[in-house]
Amino acid sequence: MTCDLRLNEPRYASLPNIMKAKKKPIEQINASDLGIDTNPRIEQIKVEEPPKRKAGIKVASVEELVQKLKNEAKVI
Repeated sequence: MTCDLRLNEPRYASLPNIMKAKKKPIEQINASDLGIDTNPRIEQIKVEEPPKRKAGIKVASVEELVQKLKNEAKVI
């Protein structure tokens, strides 16, 4: 596999090409002309906030922190 050094550098349009693009007409097509269904497929039933978090506690030392993690949180 090989890669080019300019792989992640964007290519910018030149000024003459920008001016040419401004002059070209933009064709607008309706979605219904293309046979695309635009009705929403997802129904939103309800929105609610997540439950509030309980207040944290401050520990005075590392030993107290380890004890709380072992006994209360059952993490360690």
